[in-house]
Amino acid sequence: MKPLVPDSAAFENLSKLPGGKFRVQDAERLRQDMANPEKAYEVEGVRHWRSNDAVIPSHVYRDAALVCPATQERAYQAHLDQFLRGQRKNARPLSAEARAEARAAMGPNVEMVNVVTGQRFRT
Repeated sequence: MKPLVPDSAAFENLSKLPGGKFRVQDAERLRQDMANPEKAYEVEGVRHWRSNDAVIPSHVYRDAALVCPATQERAYQAHLDQFLRGQRKNARPLSAEARAEARAAMGPNVEMVNVVTGQRFRT
């Protein structure tokens, strides 16, 4: 695997944010996991999690205070686009129970949108 490129400024800023100590610990853990061949692997310059074969998201690089390579960003965006297309293709109408729950939570005659599928409905 290619070496990970730290973003030193971002790493320094982590400790200044609320919960900074924990953000730094989390960043270090993410870095270790991303560099560990038992937890991650690389194909054509793109890192994947071994646990689910998914492309490691660009926001994980940001959380780990690492520079996200352009190839990684493009691969993640393609992976996300494919997932969302599948969700939209297989979307089912809301059940009566789900509509009743939405009406109880939001009130009657409120337009709601499923952010994944884009489906709109009124409570």
